[in-house]
Amino acid sequence: MKRASMMLVMIGAVIFGFAVLSAPKFGTMEDVKFSGKLWKALINANLVGKNAIGAVPYAAAIHKKILITLDSEVEVENHRGKVIVKKMFQGKNVSVESVANNPGENLAFVAVMFQREKGFDTKNQDWFYIRYDAKGRPTRNKKGMLMVGRFPKCISCHQAAPGGNYIYSFTR
Repeated sequence: MKRASMMLVMIGAVIFGFAVLSAPKFGTMEDVKFSGKLWKALINANLVGKNAIGAVPYAAAIHKKILITLDSEVEVENHRGKVIVKKMFQGKNVSVESVANNPGENLAFVAVMFQREKGFDTKNQDWFYIRYDAKGRPTRNKKGMLMVGRFPKCISCHQAAPGGNYIYSFTR
């Protein structure tokens, strides 16, 4: 019985190893290059940067303390796709009021979902995820992984979004 249990554990480990190896890569140089083009498209659409569209900040339990969320469409590499931009504010004294009065202050990150061309990641509705710093540079998580492309943590959360479209509603 012990031998059969060990065999099952070994088979499970091999299957898991193949699943990890066959999972789409993220944080590649191609993803980073694409993220630069996406950031430029976001600036041109006034979704980020000095001339960004104003929106009402709100307190949120997910991502960071205070958020501003915008959705639109942008074009990157001759593909027009849906985009969702979450500006994440944090800091000791950050509040809805402080962000509303000075949206350029306390901006920590900008998380973006962009629906790329069909075939990018068919299993996950072709969403490209990235977390930028306030200046538009891709960031790393606590483990040092670039949070760009088919990022597993983003995918696993957004797969659970109601409606099956990977999008959480941000309206109240």
